Amino acid sequence: MDTGKQSKGPWWQTVPGILTATGGIITAVTGLILAMHGSSPSLNPGSAPSPSAESSAHKQNERHLVPVVTPPAVTRPYNLGFDLPTVASQPPGWFNSDGFVGGVSTAYEIRVIPRPDGGNGACVLFQNNAASKDEFGSLMQRFPALYLANKTIRLEGEVKTKDVGQAGLWLRADDDDGKMVFFDNMQNRAIHGTTSWTKYTIDATLPSQTVWLNYGILLVGSGTMWADNFRLMVWNMEKGEWTDL
Repeated sequence: MDTGKQSKGPWWQTVPGILTATGGIITAVTGLILAMHGSSPSLNPGSAPSPSAESSAHKQNERHLVPVVTPPAVTRPYNLGFDLPTVASQPPGWFNSDGFVGGVSTAYEIRVIPRPDGGNGACVLFQNNAASKDEFGSLMQRFPALYLANKTIRLEGEVKTKDVGQAGLWLRADDDDGKMVFFDNMQNRAIHGTTSWTKYTIDATLPSQTVWLNYGILLVGSGTMWADNFRLMVWNMEKGEWTDL
């Protein structure tokens, strides 16, 4: 192929070629001497060998799979009974789902109040009386759940409602890329109208790709709901019982 450059004879006839050839001879002689007398000792015999490319890649993959926990996420289930001291009436560990639930409205009021109807402790009130029928809000918590992959878990919570179109608990598992691998929002058993305090559950066997666990309450349209006494449990096969996380 014509590269636009004129040939100046074989590469070994040029000055650079002669120097290269001479260097090659010296290298070969040196290698022969080393082979006869053994390899030269390490300059630092006490140092660990450099990791192989395969080992480095494996460690990078491990680091990639360990999620970095930054607010609003928490490291583990937290303040499930809404009894911890509030920050501006907001429940620590919980947030309005902004950035983690598509299309969610942040206009819903979130407030920790004494539990009504003579109950003990506090609960969370969630409402938006000016919401349109297609608007929805969500209060959620999120934590890394690699250790729950392939395990059966249960989300449990108590809910009371007044004049709601649709409400319920929800549970979602995400993979390392933030893609949903499991989802249940009680769509086929939603809460409607006005109801007294009732315990609801969502059971799930989490897929092997699970990295993050998300859960909370959902309110579609207007109305008011109260929620309290959440529990997250894993099925203990050895004991044959649910164990709190």
